Amino acid sequence: AGSGGGAAPEPGTGEHFARCKPLLVFWALVDRLQALLKGHGAVPGMPDPPEGNPGEPSHPEGAPWVVALVRRLRVDHLAIGQELQGPWLQELVNDFLPMASFDEAVDVLGILPEVQAALAASGTSPAPGESPAVAWVRSVHARAAPADQ
Repeated sequence: AGSGGGAAPEPGTGEHFARCKPLLVFWALVDRLQALLKGHGAVPGMPDPPEGNPGEPSHPEGAPWVVALVRRLRVDHLAIGQELQGPWLQELVNDFLPMASFDEAVDVLGILPEVQAALAASGTSPAPGESPAVAWVRSVHARAAPADQ
């Protein structure tokens, strides 16, 4: 059972997507912000993300690229704001907000290769007529569901 007084929707359905969509849009915006601030040479000397525990700091606080990122945020904040108003806002309005299904979200967010890799790693295959996106949602839900359900 889910919170909010009703039963949890079946994984992969439209109702389930409606509940997940705000989180997917938030993730997409954070992903785009990371790319804006750290990608394409935005911060000189920034290394590739290290392997390891994602919950732990990946680099020392005084690392040169961290200092450069902080400086960029302080000095170039107006330019960053301008970057966010153009294509970002259009992508939010034209691509992210209209998403209506997990299939569409996987396409818009460009994560189909990751979804397919996760399915392969878990040994999960889509049911006949089921998309990889819905199979992935179903497999994630099954792993996250409490044992008593």
